[in-house]
Amino acid sequence: MILPDRLFIIAVPYSWYQSIKAQYIASGSCSVSCFGVRVDKSNALVKPQSGEPVFFEIERDGKKLICGGGFYQRTREITPLQCWQMLGVNNGAEDKEEFIQMVTARGWSQGRKLLSHQISGTFVFSSRQCYELMPELGIKPLDLGELTYVDTNTPEGRFLWRFIMHERSFQLQEGTSDGLWQGIYHLAEEKQSRDYYAMFAAKMLKAYDFKCAVTGEPTVDALEVAHIRTFYDERFFKPDNGLVLRADLAKLFDKGYITVEYRGENAFLKVSKTLKLSGGDEYLHYDGVKLNLPKAQNERPSQEYLSWHRQNRFENWLSFGAVRPLKLEAKK
Repeated sequence: MILPDRLFIIAVPYSWYQSIKAQYIASGSCSVSCFGVRVDKSNALVKPQSGEPVFFEIERDGKKLICGGGFYQRTREITPLQCWQMLGVNNGAEDKEEFIQMVTARGWSQGRKLLSHQISGTFVFSSRQCYELMPELGIKPLDLGELTYVDTNTPEGRFLWRFIMHERSFQLQEGTSDGLWQGIYHLAEEKQSRDYYAMFAAKMLKAYDFKCAVTGEPTVDALEVAHIRTFYDERFFKPDNGLVLRADLAKLFDKGYITVEYRGENAFLKVSKTLKLSGGDEYLHYDGVKLNLPKAQNERPSQEYLSWHRQNRFENWLSFGAVRPLKLEAKK
């Protein structure tokens, strides 16, 4: 196990933990925001570098507990509205109004910016898994949103790192290549798709003339079949439940940053404007682009499935329960 030089701890509200945990169980690892109100520029030593581990601390029944963690991405000074548009419920609130109430209660006032610590590759523990920070570790008390670090050259730092990462390892799916928990709905979909995907993908590539429906990209190794509606059983392995897209667009489609809508007989791409906040300005040029679809009607994407995608996946981070359970109809 690689031992980092430092690990960081940030204090988060218990309500934040409960909200993030619910999202994590359903949707898996993601990027979250641990926000502070005070912008402290005085101590560079407590500013983590990209990739350094950050553990989440909560207080419950008078005890300080580690309830999960992730890996530091960046810190941004942004308005609450921008923070919500970027990460939505992954700010630890179920809706925008609750988020504004949370930051106001923490001392935020109109016209000020938040300090948004953005953490990726998250892992979240159940209540029983949470680790109590004993006084012997010598970790100073933290205010909400405050960061501190522990030197892993000390016995206490090495113990905390190895213990927490050992607990994290139990969540990882066997054979995972990226070290991330994918969530229960992904696992249900993967179980169904394992036997069908290769056959399905070959048929889809042929239907789309081996080109991306948006860009016309012809390099097969750069293409992916994007699922429109989640695969929970073989009934959804049909050409009208997929799109052939360039790999980056397929990922954005799956993450809910882009979607497709029909206008008459033609289909057009719809791009979330929140991509601009994440530095994805170039994707905004695709907004309104007409898709090149198969001529055969039964191979074109279903309006019903695209409607499901717009309601359940498009900008889904703004809605609590981002990946909603699919209500299976009785098989005919």
